Amino acid sequence: MLKNNIQVEATILSIALLTVITGAAISPALASISEAFKNTDAATIKLVLTLPSLLIAFFALISSKLCDIFGKKNILMISLILYLLGGVAGGMVQTIEELLFFRVLLGVAVGLMIPISISLVSDFFEGKKAIKMIGWISASNHFGGMISQLMSGLLVVLSWRYAFIAYFFAFISIFMVYRYLPKKVLKKKINFDFSEKIPRIIYFYAFAIFILMLVFYTVPINISLFVQTNGIGNSAFSGLALAMATTAAFIVGIFFQKIYDIFRIYSATIAIVVMGSGLGLLYLANGIILVLLGVALVGFGEGYLLPLLFHLTRKKVAQHQTVFALAIVTSMLYLGQFFSPIIMREISHLWLENSYRFSFQIATYISVITAIIVGIGTLLFSKSIINSAKI
Repeated sequence: MLKNNIQVEATILSIALLTVITGAAISPALASISEAFKNTDAATIKLVLTLPSLLIAFFALISSKLCDIFGKKNILMISLILYLLGGVAGGMVQTIEELLFFRVLLGVAVGLMIPISISLVSDFFEGKKAIKMIGWISASNHFGGMISQLMSGLLVVLSWRYAFIAYFFAFISIFMVYRYLPKKVLKKKINFDFSEKIPRIIYFYAFAIFILMLVFYTVPINISLFVQTNGIGNSAFSGLALAMATTAAFIVGIFFQKIYDIFRIYSATIAIVVMGSGLGLLYLANGIILVLLGVALVGFGEGYLLPLLFHLTRKKVAQHQTVFALAIVTSMLYLGQFFSPIIMREISHLWLENSYRFSFQIATYISVITAIIVGIGTLLFSKSIINSAKI
């Protein structure tokens, strides 16, 4: 383990910063992209945001095998270069098909990148420092989203193409990985035996993160169109609202270890309640104040639950299993993002309701049900949960 290596810490955090920009930079621009491609239906426009998630889910699963063959550092460098190309080129396209192609390329890059970046925590840190790094990764992740959303929300007023400028941040990570990531990571082989069983609890965490993203992603997918169709604000306000959510998640990530130490086994239930309250406010919102308060509460909840699930996953497997275990959880995370609009749309059709507001209502119901189940489970199995939650 490396101690007090600020350069390695900064390198890991720079990678985390990029991952959320995948969708965050584009969310405020969806309405403008829809106007630019007027002959394209709404479902296809939403693919601009969700299509990378499908590719991320697949390539996250093969990331560990590629690392075993080529080494973590090489795969990281390749993924970062693909990220830069797929991200920036999206702003230069002339057709919706070209835009979706580069979003696919971006999804491939992020799928390879995410499990490696989180597994580096187990490679270089342990104990409370590792928990703190997980929180910092979440904070860095959301900081990238906060900056990109604010920037995109302002730039999209000029042109939707300017939203893709955020992907130039990849230059920083490419330099840092090349310069500061220790050579031993380049040479390190994972040697994961796919016949070796992953603990069953990992699949529970994977399902939990799928539900989390199913609910959370109703916000970035719908907020831009929601505020405009209801006369609450424009694209710039959409960027501000999304930045409010990521700012809240950023704050929680900074203090993740302290929150974890204080609330322990009850922290997950509390976070779900907070998130559900925010979604409920969005459902009721008819003005700026409720929208901003709602997205902030959603950000607080998601900002705690996401690093919590990654931390629990990392702790439940041996070090040589971390990339594959995290890949399983990461895949379900992005499948949740991809299927969120699809599932919400089908539920809306069953209820004969197709408004953006109704998506927030469904997400609120799911949050309430989940909070009840998790709360009861926590009370019934508190002793075993306490033992499994030990650092």
